[in-house]
Amino acid sequence: MKQRLLFAVAVCFLAAWQAACGGSPGSNGGGTPPPPPVTITISGNPLTVNAAGQVQLTATASGGNGNLAVTWSASPNVGSFSPASGTSVVYTAPADSAMTQSPEQITITGTASSGKQSSSNTVDVTVDRTITLSLAPGSIVPNSEIYSDFGAMVPVWYSCVGCEVGDTVNSTSSFGGGVQGILPSGFLDPWNILYNWAGQLDIPGPTSVWVTGQDGVKSNTVWLAFDGSQNMAAEDSSTGEIFYAYPGNGPLYSQFTMKFHQDGTTDGEFSDAICPCGVAVDSSTHEVLEPSVIGTLQAFTSTGNSLGGIGINRSNVLGVSAAHGIGCGTEPESDIAFCTKLPSAPFNAPPALALPGIPSGSQPTPILVLDASDVVLYGRGDTTLRWYTISGTSATAAGTLTLSQFTPANAAYWNQYPVTGGWEIAEVNGILGVMGQVVNADGTVSQKLALVDNTDQTLTQYVALPPGTIHITADPVHNGILAEYVDFSGAIPITRFVRVDVNTGSVTTLSATSALFPGVGFLVTNDGSHIATFVQGKADFEPYQ
Repeated sequence: MKQRLLFAVAVCFLAAWQAACGGSPGSNGGGTPPPPPVTITISGNPLTVNAAGQVQLTATASGGNGNLAVTWSASPNVGSFSPASGTSVVYTAPADSAMTQSPEQITITGTASSGKQSSSNTVDVTVDRTITLSLAPGSIVPNSEIYSDFGAMVPVWYSCVGCEVGDTVNSTSSFGGGVQGILPSGFLDPWNILYNWAGQLDIPGPTSVWVTGQDGVKSNTVWLAFDGSQNMAAEDSSTGEIFYAYPGNGPLYSQFTMKFHQDGTTDGEFSDAICPCGVAVDSSTHEVLEPSVIGTLQAFTSTGNSLGGIGINRSNVLGVSAAHGIGCGTEPESDIAFCTKLPSAPFNAPPALALPGIPSGSQPTPILVLDASDVVLYGRGDTTLRWYTISGTSATAAGTLTLSQFTPANAAYWNQYPVTGGWEIAEVNGILGVMGQVVNADGTVSQKLALVDNTDQTLTQYVALPPGTIHITADPVHNGILAEYVDFSGAIPITRFVRVDVNTGSVTTLSATSALFPGVGFLVTNDGSHIATFVQGKADFEPYQ
């Protein structure tokens, strides 16, 4: 009996123990298992972004009780997150002004939390400052172009946002010169950087300017198209020979002329002159004329033999035209335009015949021989077209027309700095296309084409040309005036073309382009098959399309 009682007590004790421990042996007692640990990963490490740029951050979190919250922080505490929390956020880097150093090294921490558990992970973000270079407001440069007279000092101002003391200004150009130097103290942001064009400024070509930071950050590149005084190419319409004048690498005011054929081949150097100003060819005498800074028109045979010069005892002859045995030139600084009968032998030339009635300040620049007796001239200083009749040794005025929408070159915009380019004349089927410049209210410069009926000397209409138009040329096969301009929208600028119909004024953008820019020599071959552009001794003949 006693043994049975002890056995019953033992059984009861075991049952009570099992109940207290949650069940029978092998059971967990009926409780909830502990949650797994919280983990978090962040995509994209390391990351680099420009100042004020944005980075997409994505967190992958797991563990805990399933209710995970992800929050973000940055050290140093700069920039912002949008939204402020969540598994996918956008981090906006600090602007240049909020950066404590350059480059700014920022550690971004993402923290996932669930109940009492949490876990963090980090991603490194390098924030480079942004250096943005642009042409400063009010710069003399109109729409990424420069026109200038001989030997003038033309300041081109650049505005640099994000520049710092010790950064380097760099430049390249196809014709030498440029600037390179360390930015000094004493400037405010945006910085004003001065690029002085000095010396032989009628040497045309492209140039680029950029800034390199001490921290290795490079700014965007700002390109400029530097244009000479006029179109630097002309074609003998009867032979198809093309003459292109360019400065070369000779002494100051040294010009070289090359002769090309319509298939793009060249005979090489044709002649030397004393001015990188322009060229004209007379299809009746086949003589080539080149203006000169010593006050003459230099004449050459089609094979390059010098015929001498027509003198007017003035410097800086810039405009030039030849046709029907007449050669003409302009000297804008002295308000002189002159013509002469072209001889067929070395110059015992008739005296230069001054065109009458050109008022002081009219600054005649482009001139065009229309036929054996008629000449038209444009005064950039008073925006007036003047017609003349040439008869023997006399010249008489034959009409005027003021193009009132053009801005005079002696207006306030150009008062401080002499400029020569941007005004040209071309004639197609009795219609004159006159390119002139317009200073807009905001200080920018636009180019327009005035279409003028040469018969009754009346204005037909004005046509807006693309920004940065450099030259125009006659395109009689397609009944148009062709204009070229530099497209700076891509990484490398290219030259593009538009055709203006001389009857309707409609503008057509051609698909043809040229890698040469600016096309300081520019024409349509006389058969209308190709567009030829020239710069720095190089030629590009593109199919007309």
